[in-house]
Amino acid sequence: MDGYSFLNDTDGDNRFNPGDTSRVKIVLANEWGGDAVNVSLTLESDDPRITILDNYISFNDSPLGDIIIPAGEISSTVFDWFLVTADIDAVTGNIPCTVTMTAGTDEYPYQETIDISLELTLSQFGFPLDGIVVKSSPLVVDLNNDDVKEIYFGSDNEALHGYNSFGEEIDGFPFQSTDRVRSSPAVGDVDNDGEMEIVFGNSSGKLYIVSGDGTRELAYTLLGFIEGAPALVDVDGDQDLEIVFTTTTTSGGHVYVIHHNGMTMSGFPKERLK
Repeated sequence: MDGYSFLNDTDGDNRFNPGDTSRVKIVLANEWGGDAVNVSLTLESDDPRITILDNYISFNDSPLGDIIIPAGEISSTVFDWFLVTADIDAVTGNIPCTVTMTAGTDEYPYQETIDISLELTLSQFGFPLDGIVVKSSPLVVDLNNDDVKEIYFGSDNEALHGYNSFGEEIDGFPFQSTDRVRSSPAVGDVDNDGEMEIVFGNSSGKLYIVSGDGTRELAYTLLGFIEGAPALVDVDGDQDLEIVFTTTTTSGGHVYVIHHNGMTMSGFPKERLK
């Protein structure tokens, strides 16, 4: 057996997650000898985390005719695959299974039983991400209005990242900052233009407003770290959102309330003592 893959799973990401029903495609390799003919496969497992709904694959009678695997080649079936489902409360990990393969003719029969493990995981296709140090909470929101939510988060790589559900960085991101971004991003229409903006700070005292396409709308600079999540709220009752955030300095820090254009609201900042 040369490998397996998941196809047509419930959420379409080709990963086998708890609650998924998925096809399992098997690829066979005929490493030596004569042609492999009359190949069939049977899947079995005693693991209670999965239920096998279709345990049989035949390489004969496919839409392309009987599939013969010449020596030194690999092959798989076209539409005939195993079908398995995982319990929605199943604990993730490897699911031990056996695949019994039969082939050959009445005169020269062949049978082999192979142990395989089906990976049951919470990970989605394209995840986890590597090479990024993340110490902020993610923001999950649909900013490009395609009815699919994106994932935005800050990193110690001095950037605000934006990824789609397939683990691909979206256009306009990463947005490059001047220091690490440990401030969890907030989202809201802070300038009443009908579009949502992302608001976050960095460890060099910059507060950013960034549009959904990664364009910088504001970089507000002051002393101290901005590592807490900003709050977006209509503080003064003027029907638009103000930005409330805190800074951290050696003496304590301050509470700021600013408008989207960088103007500080009257009465702020307020000092925070250590």
